[in-house]
Amino acid sequence: MSKPTRLERGTRRAEATLTERDEQALDVAKLYYCGRTQEQVARELHLSRPTVSKLLAFAKRRGFVQVVIHDPRETDESAMKLVRSAFHLLDLRVVSTVGSSPQILRESLAAAGAEAIAAVIRDGDTIGLMGSRTVSALAHRLDADVAHSVRVVELAPGLSPAHAAQLTVRMLAARLGGNAFELGCPTFYGTAAQKNAVEQEPRVHRALAAAAQCRLAVFTVGGIGDGGLLGAGLSAAEFEELVQRAVGDIGARFIDARGRVCLPDLNNRTLGISLPELRHMEQRLLVAAGSEKRAAIYATLAHGYANRLVTDFGTLEYLAARLRSRWN
Repeated sequence: MSKPTRLERGTRRAEATLTERDEQALDVAKLYYCGRTQEQVARELHLSRPTVSKLLAFAKRRGFVQVVIHDPRETDESAMKLVRSAFHLLDLRVVSTVGSSPQILRESLAAAGAEAIAAVIRDGDTIGLMGSRTVSALAHRLDADVAHSVRVVELAPGLSPAHAAQLTVRMLAARLGGNAFELGCPTFYGTAAQKNAVEQEPRVHRALAAAAQCRLAVFTVGGIGDGGLLGAGLSAAEFEELVQRAVGDIGARFIDARGRVCLPDLNNRTLGISLPELRHMEQRLLVAAGSEKRAAIYATLAHGYANRLVTDFGTLEYLAARLRSRWN
């Protein structure tokens, strides 16, 4: 009997590593992506329609199916090169969306943000999150296999509901097999002394100590015009001054157009990592887009608070236009 060829040996090894579910998912994917509907695939393979849908999703997760859409709006090399160079970015990812729905934009940013994290995260890492709907959507997109034993830290309560940020931190820590460190407390305090006292509470102290060890921070920015100040617990005078001076916030640290902190007294009464602490982290991923946030995104990048960016095509063009006008 002749010996099996190299190709035959490789084929047998590949088949041995596939589970029954893998093979079923491959059969479903081949039929579906050759033009059949899910209903037709279900009839041909004697499966239920929901099972076909689940197997298609499984095939994508296993990497059997990779959908690539080449959108020239996401590859404006001139603008990307300019923005990457001017802001010393280690990574720049740009998305374009169909329609103007905030939810669609958020999901597009979340998908690209999850890919950006997957490219840089390591086993045993400590990563920090600032609570927001965008960061929560990103965390839910992150595959459990990207890294293991990863500690996840709440860096700042921010302006999002405290329980939402805590749930995101817990969920991601469980998914990545590490511990969760939550602040679980209000953002603003009546005096700096009150805020300092809260920082010494055991749970908060542990979270802030873990934050100091973060290699990767993931955050977004809030625009002053997008409702970020509503319900923030500020005085009327503070609210009015921020409306006049601030372009947005990073974890409830309000900045002006030059990236400087607005209202130092309020900043001293705000719990969470400071902007200088953020700037000294090794990897700082900003995931943000939308016309109401563009000024805040520019200020964040210009002042070095982020060295990785996920944004949309409109914001990329805005950033590039501002840079060109500055140099002309």
